[in-house]
Amino acid sequence: AAMARLLDQLPNVQTVFGMSLDDIPPPARDVVGLRIMAENTSKHIRVLCFAPQSMEVMLEMKSVIGEHPWFSVGFTAHGPLRWTNLALEVFRLTAGRGIPATINGEPMAGTSAPVTLEGTAAVGNAEILAGIVINQILEPGRPCIYNFGLAHTFDMKTAIAVTGGPENALFAQISAMMGRFYCLPSCSWVSTEAMCPDSQAALEKMFGFQTHVQSGVSCIWGVGQLESELTISPGQAVIDNEMIEYAKRYHRGIEVSEEKLALDVTRSVGIAGSFLDHEHTLTHFRDELFEPSLLFRKRRSDWNAEGMKRLDERAEEIADDLMARPVDNG
Repeated sequence: AAMARLLDQLPNVQTVFGMSLDDIPPPARDVVGLRIMAENTSKHIRVLCFAPQSMEVMLEMKSVIGEHPWFSVGFTAHGPLRWTNLALEVFRLTAGRGIPATINGEPMAGTSAPVTLEGTAAVGNAEILAGIVINQILEPGRPCIYNFGLAHTFDMKTAIAVTGGPENALFAQISAMMGRFYCLPSCSWVSTEAMCPDSQAALEKMFGFQTHVQSGVSCIWGVGQLESELTISPGQAVIDNEMIEYAKRYHRGIEVSEEKLALDVTRSVGIAGSFLDHEHTLTHFRDELFEPSLLFRKRRSDWNAEGMKRLDERAEEIADDLMARPVDNG
């Protein structure tokens, strides 16, 4: 009944998939968003919360799927040092069910926090700790995620909230470090101000994924996102997937062992020999060497023959092929 009341507010339920969430009344946005995501993925879902009254509906949707925490909620402190009534109601109405809650500190250096990164971290940490305490009072032992990775800087020339700068990577590092300090999982995003999958997106997102992985952030999101998370690009998602695999291989590092040092192999090959046809090469090359699925590693003649396609063009073709396949929700 509660779901029916909310969905009745939609202008046309049949066309919801062709609409923006901005076209849907706020009390129904999170419900519709959850439904769309649940119908198109079997992965964990982090829903956006727009209205307290929709929490009841989402709890009903959770009970239909099962008791596994297949989605989580979260909210951001609208500071400085302030939690809104909407945020507190979301926490209150979802308490008691073991639903994970992401507690976001989102101070902006220079506007809602001191311009220094250290001062911004102090404000954001205070906001997050207050949110965690509130949730533990409402539901002792509720799973909470420490999220300082949403912090921003303010571009003093353009008045833009920056999401893809080097400072954002430092905020993510702080989120990971403080999460470990409090024995909590941490999270952060990888974003860019770029409007399309271009060189700027490549620079900012590759740097973001690498530094997030290196910092040990527990949960990293932002795949496919552009324009400070206002735009989703399937082609960028394919490129991001390549970046993530690239960063993960670097982060895995080098394993020093007798097998990997391969001294006996080198002796058997000898001076001026070849390792290409050795059994050791066959055994280890797939695990040892990064094999891209998108990056171009052929000769210029091959590139010319394939139409000199740019990386983003090839990524879009792969994305179109993937999106054309049916979704298996188990």
